[in-house]
Amino acid sequence: MQDDNELVRLVQGGNQQAYARLVDKYKGKIFARLYRMIGQKQDAQDLAQEVFTKAYFQLEKLEPDGNFSAWLYRIAINHCLDELRKRKRSVKTSDEEGQRHRRKLSCKKSSSKFCFVTSWGWKRNIARSLSCATSISSATKRSARC
Repeated sequence: MQDDNELVRLVQGGNQQAYARLVDKYKGKIFARLYRMIGQKQDAQDLAQEVFTKAYFQLEKLEPDGNFSAWLYRIAINHCLDELRKRKRSVKTSDEEGQRHRRKLSCKKSSSKFCFVTSWGWKRNIARSLSCATSISSATKRSARC
């Protein structure tokens, strides 16, 4: 069996089969690491695919005789952290918008003491947030396809 450095040199020389061997060797470990970080199987699979694609196109940045597995894990961890930051930023932005709109709500109390939302702007904001979350998920999945 060939070691990682030899496979990397073959890939850098244009041998895609060598990269397939590297992917086979590390896909389970990378998926497991991403799954522990992200907590959702489908997201971890999508991220793993993105990591291997990213690593392939950045392979020339790996130093000759560099540690491929450490380099790949670093790409995986950084990519996952970036995704978690994006999600946190998206949730924070949606929460801030929701708080602003909640302050503008005008509620009417019926005789049964239920409060009905009368602000259509607030309802549109919720629909827009859900639509945005769906499109972000779809865009992430599309970018992972080759």
